[in-house]
Amino acid sequence: MAYSYRLTPARFEVGNAWELDAVAELNGRYVADGSHEVFLSPGLQYITKRWILETSFQLPDVQNVEEPETEYRFIVGFRFQW
Repeated sequence: MAYSYRLTPARFEVGNAWELDAVAELNGRYVADGSHEVFLSPGLQYITKRWILETSFQLPDVQNVEEPETEYRFIVGFRFQW
């Protein structure tokens, strides 16, 4: 589940060269043995017409594992759009 909010420009117009979005995601992983983790992940996306650069910081919300495997994660992503 994800939520995105455009920070700038204040108004969307066709042909904008770029935009900056704040994002919040709720994501996680499930392992076959039944253990699972859920993360709250705030982040930023810099979006252009051809590519997206995103950063996120994952904070564990729920951990059902024998030993907590993750305290936090920092993620950087890059996507190229055709």
